[in-house]
Order: sequence, then C-alpha cells, then structure tokens
Amino acid sequence: MTRFTLTILFSWVTTLSFAQPTLTEPSLLDAYVAEGLKNNLQLLQENLSVDQRWTDIQEARGQFLPALSFQADYTLAGGGRTIAFPVGDLLNPVYNSLNQLTGSSDFPANLENENVQFLPNNFHDTKLRLTQPIFNTDLYHNLNIKENELAAQEAQREAFKNQLVKDIKIAYYNYRQSEQVASILDQSEIVLKEVLRVNQKLVENQKATKEVVYRSEFELSQLVQQQAEAKRSVQAARNYFNFLLHRPLATLIETDEVTTQQSSTLPLDTLQTQQALLHRQEIRQLKSSQEATQEALKLHQHRSIPTVSAVLDAGYQGFGYEFNDNQDYWLAAFSLKWDLFTGFQNRARRQRFSLQGQQLEQQLEALEQQIQLEVSDQQQQLQAAYIAWEASQKGVRSAEQNFTLVNKKYQQQQATLLELLDARTTLTRSQLQTTVSQFDYLKKTAQLESSLGIAINNVQ
Repeated sequence: MTRFTLTILFSWVTTLSFAQPTLTEPSLLDAYVAEGLKNNLQLLQENLSVDQRWTDIQEARGQFLPALSFQADYTLAGGGRTIAFPVGDLLNPVYNSLNQLTGSSDFPANLENENVQFLPNNFHDTKLRLTQPIFNTDLYHNLNIKENELAAQEAQREAFKNQLVKDIKIAYYNYRQSEQVASILDQSEIVLKEVLRVNQKLVENQKATKEVVYRSEFELSQLVQQQAEAKRSVQAARNYFNFLLHRPLATLIETDEVTTQQSSTLPLDTLQTQQALLHRQEIRQLKSSQEATQEALKLHQHRSIPTVSAVLDAGYQGFGYEFNDNQDYWLAAFSLKWDLFTGFQNRARRQRFSLQGQQLEQQLEALEQQIQLEVSDQQQQLQAAYIAWEASQKGVRSAEQNFTLVNKKYQQQQATLLELLDARTTLTRSQLQTTVSQFDYLKKTAQLESSLGIAINNVQ
C-alpha cells in the first residue's frame, strides 16, 4: 500500500511538471507592455521632454510673426543743461515798430528771453509699437535647429520605449521562470516528505536502517533552502516587474501559459544587421543631432548677411498727460543691421560646431559598428539558447523514461528506495534545467528584438 501511494504521488508530480506549455507571444504580456508604456515614470519624463521641444518650435515659429507692444513713458525733470533763446531781443523791436505803424498796442513788446531746459519736464510718450522682421537668416536656421532637436528627442523617447519593452518582457519571463521553479520545488517537497514517511515506517518495521531516514531528512533540508531562495527570487522578480509598470510592488501578477512553438530551424539569416541599422532609434537620434549641428554651423556662416526689420509706432506724445489731436502721431522706420566685425567670435563658433559635427560623425560610425556586433552576438546567443532548450527537453524525456523504469523495478522490489529517490532527483533537475532554458530562449528573443530596434513594433 505504501509503495502504491508513493507511485501515485510520483506520477502526479511528473504529470504536473511535464505540462510543458507551448510557447507563443502571450496576449497578457502584450497588455502588460501596453500598461508599462502608459505608466512608466521615466517614459513619462521622456514625453515631457518631447513636449518641451515642441514649445521650443512654437517659440521659433513665433519669431517670424509681428510683435505688438504697448509702451508708456512719462518724464519729470528739473535742472540740467539749458539753452538761451532770445525771444525778447528778436521780437520786441519788431512788435514796437508794428505798434507805431498801426497806432495801436496789439503786439506785445515786452517779451522775456527764454531759457529752454534740455530735459523734458511733464512729458509723456504713449504708443503702440509693431515690430516685424523682414529678412533674418538666424530665424530660419534657428527653426531648423529646433525641429532637428525635436526629432532627436523623439528618437531618444522611442529608443527608451524599445528598451522598456525588452525590460518588461524579460522581467515577466524572470517572474514566470521563478514561479515555475518554485512550483517544481514545491512538488518535490511532497515527494520527499512521502519518502521520509516511508523510510520512517521501514525503520520502525526494521526493514531498513536509520541512515535512509537521515538521508531523506538531509534532502528535505536542502530542498527547504532551495525553496526559500526560490520564494525570494519570485518576490524580487515581482517587485521589479511592478516597478517597471509603476504599480505597487506587492501587486499580484496575472499569468497565462507561456508557449514556444518554434521550429528547430531558426530563420537567423533573415535577421540582418541592416535591419537594425534602419530601425535602431539611437541612429536616428544621432543623425538628427548631426542635422541640428549643421544648421547651427550655417547660422554662424550667414551672420555676415545683414538683417532687415520694420518698426511702426502710433500713439501720443507731448507735454502734459493729454490725449488729443495735438499730441497724436505715427512713425514708421526700417532698420538694417550688418555685423562687419565681431572680434572673430563667429569664426570661433563655426570652428566649434564644425568640430562637434566631426565628433557626431565618429559617434555614428562607432554606434553602427557596435550595433552590428551586438546583433551578431545576440543571434548566436539566441541560436545557442534554442539548442540548449531542445537538448533540455530531450533530457527531460530521458529522465522521465529512467524514472519510469526505476519505478517499475522499485514496485517489483528490484530497486532500492535510494535509487528511486536519485531517479526523481535527476528528473527534478532536468525539469528545472528545461524551465531555465525555456525562459532563457524567450529572454534572448526579447533581447534580439531590442537589438534590431523592433521590440516596440511587435507590441500588439
């Protein structure tokens, strides 16, 4: 009866452990990726950086439009320089002559000489000023710089999205792997406890010596340590996964069957490095930075071209704060500015941006080589992971057949309990190895997708 019970337990555990799910891209994982792309804090910061670049473009475009401002100046003054204006000396003789000729006193002949103050006192100038740039190369180049900076910022955001998708997938696979490892160990605990119980019965019935009990207790204590580490791994994987999704760390993770139905021949020849060079967001980011640097260089090259603008003032001006027909005025002006010499500042700026452009060109070349190396390495790692996964599956089948044979011998009293225990231990190890290989293959797939720059494209 005891042997029958032990056999049933072994068969039940084997069935649970071997329920190897078939591997395809899980829809639940897609939902988690979408949630991470929506809630991840660092990605939200990247979105804000893109929005800031948009405001820079709006500001640059606004510089092409006229600017309207209201200006009001009121001046009180006393003292300062004056100019003598001999009004009396000039007009009094004339007015005396006129009075004599007309025989009247209609003309004042006692005018005082005036001292006119240069500083205006009780004077106001209240106006609207309209300013319109007519020709200014700085404005065009500045707008192009801002547009390229926006493109670089957007590429940086897409690069982070690509990385985030990979991180979320790997974190999910790590959690599933830890979860399955813990499940396998829990199943082994049931078997080991039953083995310990059987051995204790055998010792009580004097059919075995006590070392079989000690061996079972040792195996069980080793398993408890492994279970503690497995639980810690599950918790750590869960915490990191929830961190990426900006959720409370203790939030439960829903899982579905992770399956990998994949042919034994991987189409690695189609995963060319040229695809990565076309899709990698970091390359687009560097190219946009190059364009921005070129525009900055052109901006300073064209500083020798004059700028033209127009100004229109309309308002009131005069002594006493009054608004009437005697004080209203308008004034239109055209301004041309031509920098003939700026102390070689523009030449220094041109040299700086030229050197910066060369630096970006070298960075781009180095990045392309790095991507080619990365993709090639990831392809080899993926192929090795697939081979290891296939080999581990064969190992599980061999371990299962070995356990079946030893179990039959044990039922026929042709094998000892220790042989049965060793067969079960081998089976457990092979199951753990298969689980690790299975998820290692999935993680390598996610890494290759990220290296190719298509991780975000594969999100449904």
